Amino acid sequence: MRVAHDLTNEKFGRLTALLKTEIYGRVGWVCRCACGTVKTISASNLKAGYVKSCGCLLRESTRKTGLANRKPAAE
Repeated sequence: MRVAHDLTNEKFGRLTALLKTEIYGRVGWVCRCACGTVKTISASNLKAGYVKSCGCLLRESTRKTGLANRKPAAE
């Protein structure tokens, strides 16, 4: 059986791993995002780089893109 690596206090994008846990029968980590949100994420997704934030990164980039593409109001 494999031994899971200790990822405590390691950073993955905006996430910091805090506590090892189990999620759907696999190793997961309770992580705190830079925005303050706490979320549980699978270890494989963290290590592979699939997850970089709690979702705030996507919201921010979407907001910026939306503002840049907004058309001026017709007068």
